Amino acid sequence: RGFSSHDVGVSALAILAFTGTGHTHLFGEYPEFVETVRKAAMWLKGIQVTSPDDPQRGRFGPRVDSHWIYDQALAAMAVGELLVLSGDTIGFSKCVELAAEFCLNAQNPGLGWRYGFRTGDNDTSVTGWMVLALKSCSAAGLARPERARFLRAFRGALAWFNRATDPELGLTGYQSPERTAQGRVLTMTSVGILCRVFSGERRSSPVILSGVEAIVQHLPAWEEGERAGARIINLYHWYYATYALFQVGG
Repeated sequence: RGFSSHDVGVSALAILAFTGTGHTHLFGEYPEFVETVRKAAMWLKGIQVTSPDDPQRGRFGPRVDSHWIYDQALAAMAVGELLVLSGDTIGFSKCVELAAEFCLNAQNPGLGWRYGFRTGDNDTSVTGWMVLALKSCSAAGLARPERARFLRAFRGALAWFNRATDPELGLTGYQSPERTAQGRVLTMTSVGILCRVFSGERRSSPVILSGVEAIVQHLPAWEEGERAGARIINLYHWYYATYALFQVGG
């Protein structure tokens, strides 16, 4: 059943699975999928804080867990994708605008994000999801927040990834540079590569190429049967490594 405190994030991930196959709340190959997305999207929209007097305006659902910021990023990413694919500006432009505003306001000035709202602390994991969220929201072509705010946010994210990455090895850590790839699952390095690309860094930059080389040399292994129980199959790494290598290309 999972944890009810993360219904927002899990529902957003489910929406993204449907949008990934071309389904939105308005159209798609399978009507039952369209209805599923419609109900999920309306639920997210319905629990978003919209009062202009609320300092948490734009947040999805209550802050009942210390990791709520993950749910917020995923929800913003999901509604952004829905708006981009459907073009439903009447139904979702305000929702996406408020979600993006919240994500932008939660960023530590000039750097990244972590658990909370401008806490002064940063980590690569939360920052990665926020970059993906803002990438989706910015693709929706919103009038507000202004494009300049998105660009500043991406520059701040790049500043954090530079701080958390070994410049020679291209390895990114959770809160400090990763110094070795030997025997490591390079999840944060994958996050760093993908988000560098999405934040505007050249795919041919030395730090990206070094990180890609490390990932390719330490590909994840999927083992089934008796040995599977002895390993943790890191789906987080599979997601980001696949996404990063696809974006880099080649």
